[in-house]
Amino acid sequence: MTHSPPGRDGQRRRRNSSRRRFLQVTAATGAVASLSGVSVAQDDEDNETDDSDGSDEQWGDVVTDGPTIGLELVGEGFTSPVGFEVAPGDDDRYFVVDQLGQIHVLEGASNGDGGPLQRRDEPFLDVSDRMVEVSGGTGEFDERGLLGLAFHPDFQENGRFFVRYSAPPTDDTPEDYDHTAVLAEFTTADDEHSTADPESEERLLEVPEPQFNHNAGAVLFGPDGYLYVPLGDGGNADDVGLGHVEDWYDENDGGNAQNTTDTLLGGIHRIDVDADGDGDRPYGIPDDNPFVESDAGFDEYYAWGLRNPWRLSFDSEGNFYVADVGQNLFEEVNIVENGGNYGWNVKEGIECFSTENPGEPGEDCPNATPEDVRGGEDLLDPVIQYPHLVDGESFGISITGGYVYEGEAASELQDMYVYGDWSRGFGSPDGSLFASPVAEYEPSADRSEDDLWEIQELSVSDAPNDRINRFVLAFGRDHDDELYVLTTARYTDGETGEVWRIVPEGEGETIEPHEDAVGSEEEADDEDSDGEEDDEMDDDAADDDGGDNETDDESVDGAGNETVDGGNESVDDGTDNESIEDNDGNESAGNESGE
Repeated sequence: MTHSPPGRDGQRRRRNSSRRRFLQVTAATGAVASLSGVSVAQDDEDNETDDSDGSDEQWGDVVTDGPTIGLELVGEGFTSPVGFEVAPGDDDRYFVVDQLGQIHVLEGASNGDGGPLQRRDEPFLDVSDRMVEVSGGTGEFDERGLLGLAFHPDFQENGRFFVRYSAPPTDDTPEDYDHTAVLAEFTTADDEHSTADPESEERLLEVPEPQFNHNAGAVLFGPDGYLYVPLGDGGNADDVGLGHVEDWYDENDGGNAQNTTDTLLGGIHRIDVDADGDGDRPYGIPDDNPFVESDAGFDEYYAWGLRNPWRLSFDSEGNFYVADVGQNLFEEVNIVENGGNYGWNVKEGIECFSTENPGEPGEDCPNATPEDVRGGEDLLDPVIQYPHLVDGESFGISITGGYVYEGEAASELQDMYVYGDWSRGFGSPDGSLFASPVAEYEPSADRSEDDLWEIQELSVSDAPNDRINRFVLAFGRDHDDELYVLTTARYTDGETGEVWRIVPEGEGETIEPHEDAVGSEEEADDEDSDGEEDDEMDDDAADDDGGDNETDDESVDGAGNETVDGGNESVDDGTDNESIEDNDGNESAGNESGE
């Protein structure tokens, strides 16, 4: 596969001497009323996207039948497993990140005995007492929690590792913000690295988050040895609302993801955790970060124009895959380059996006920023895109990023990017598994549907309807490049969370739906026996469309995935339910579901 990064030399001007820390940058977000005021000419035909209608008929052949795989149960009894990691130099342990605040250890070199691996009684680390209470303890969906884990490349020598979690607001958090996104470093408690030292925590970043959702959360080391830290656009819907600044594109409201000078939300950041920082910043900045010699953005930026990058990975060739959860219409996967702008909230996928009418693609929009915005840069398109509706039926609502398969067990997936979607709907667990053959790639701001990569839907052997019948939360990869699927059948309660290893057809488990899954008959019977009213889920997870024109039912799961109902909008601050009005003047309370 070949690809070359777009030129960025024009952005590198004078050095940013302030080198401000994330905390100082993002705290200023709430005070910024308006930014550019720059309008982009809409009559430049060479700088506009194609005018496509975005209808589901247009996307009817977006997916084809793919290989059939088996799934072998590796671990069970979790609540909401959102991460699976292996430590460098450690072939005998798998680390599972549970959203409620624990890192669990599965022990054993393989799953060859035909049963799940042994989970240690005590977690490797528990940060639940440092976090916000996920879903307020109600078991409903939430996007906050313990969201990411990355082991230092020299973990066997130094015992260092890094986590992302959602902490309560600090004294410096702007008023009415929801929580603090924390990147923290820990070390292990002994030379065998058998458990973490909870007292060793050093907070590297503290980022005020205005809403409860769009937290991204994964952290990972790249092949360059630097730590990559994604941040969502701040939550709510459409990149507007509390905590959203204005940007250069006047046709749409808001725009954290397009503003690199006043906020760090909506981008991927790259830091050097092995270098000495300056001032109060306990990390270094790679010399080739795009704004190191420029005043066009903060030094930490690596890429921007992202909505909610839910899981990211590198392949063996160093290509950087980032899945970005869409608003109402499309889900996407980008190959991210240093200094790349991936379009949100000017575009949703390869289509134009309108905050006035987010339920339909905009008629036209620019393909690049103006020259006075970072020197003029392309709004780069994804390589994979699929709609929420195909042939009039729900196809998916929230992408879950994965990995290029480079293992040996499932040879039919070789050189395919394997990923999924959280669910076809919010009311019951109905996730999907996909694979896209890796094709040649060149950065483009004018990609057509014909230029997108093929999408194949994987069938699961020994499963009803050949489907996994669970929410697909995340994927994992071991030292042998074999892949794992992390699932649950509920939101943030119960013990339906599982870890599955992808194996060839016929070598996996028989997979039946969980009896106590969300929306199951047993759950309904339990509620009726308690005398509780069988409320709709969107009464508890109030919907958020950012406008009055949405038609797709969209909501959010506990791992950063979203759906929208098209009417009411509300925000849950984790303690008190705060209602806000939508554009129709309607008011509702509860957790916000417009991711």
